[in-house]
Amino acid sequence: MLFRSTGLFVGMVFALQTGKAFALFNAENLVGATIGLSLTREIGPVFTSLMIVARACSSMAAEIGSMRVTEQVDALESMAVNPIDYLAVPRVLATTIMAPLLTGLFNFVGIIGGYMVSVGVLNIDSGSLLHRLYYYVDTADLYGGLIKAACFGFLVSVLCLVCVGLVVLFVVCLCVSVCVFCVCVCGFACVVCVSCGLGCCASAGLWCWGVLRVFGWGGRGGRGGG
Repeated sequence: MLFRSTGLFVGMVFALQTGKAFALFNAENLVGATIGLSLTREIGPVFTSLMIVARACSSMAAEIGSMRVTEQVDALESMAVNPIDYLAVPRVLATTIMAPLLTGLFNFVGIIGGYMVSVGVLNIDSGSLLHRLYYYVDTADLYGGLIKAACFGFLVSVLCLVCVGLVVLFVVCLCVSVCVFCVCVCGFACVVCVSCGLGCCASAGLWCWGVLRVFGWGGRGGRGGG
């Protein structure tokens, strides 16, 4: 309900403001394309990630922080259970998988809200609005937004675990690699290669160690340890 209502109102407000601005240039027919491109590329992933942080990651951090204070995490380690495997990995995977799905729902409801305001309030022709939306919004825009949402979901879940001290060492290289990948999706690969090349090379070793540590291969309490 939270995502649907937020997406609906965001689409309605965005359509109202852009429609008023485009009316100054007699370009009201571009409101549908503007709403579709903005929601699928940027607004949908960002707003969805913010709501995930407010709704899920805050609860996640509070729960694991309480477990850390009451020494439940230490109890798991004493029983040879890797707390990263048991506590961190399921939450990170769930957030990474659900962020694109919720972003798709946000985009759909937002476009419906924009359509309602554009046709019902701004008196824009529905056929022209839908035609512009279909013509300008490509599948690449939708897929790019969903990939961004997955990256954002991964980042916010890992960072909330960092705040409670559960994941510390490998988070830097993971976040740097995901951010570089996300920016490359946006089309700025040539700039990123120059600025972040040394950083990515320096974090390659930590990346490998982090992957092994997350999935419990080696280290204390892992499947590969004693």
